[in-house]
Amino acid sequence: DRVEALGRAISIAQEEKVELYVEIGQTMRKDRTDAGVSLREMARRLKCSAPLLSDMERGNRYYSVKWRIKAFTALYSMIQPNPTT
Repeated sequence: DRVEALGRAISIAQEEKVELYVEIGQTMRKDRTDAGVSLREMARRLKCSAPLLSDMERGNRYYSVKWRIKAFTALYSMIQPNPTT
């Protein structure tokens, strides 16, 4: 029946979304720790709490695309050397 099929499709999409958030968070945490940036320092730069950032890195909290871009931009600006002119 169409309603059941739609329900299954929505459930699969939600599971995939959760997996994506977990994967993004794991990537961010690995890059942050590899660069020697503490959770507290990263949270300070993002103007959020360390527990909130930790939850996001573990995929326990959902956040907007805009916030993800802000987080990755802050992280990579911290770990990439500034070009000299």
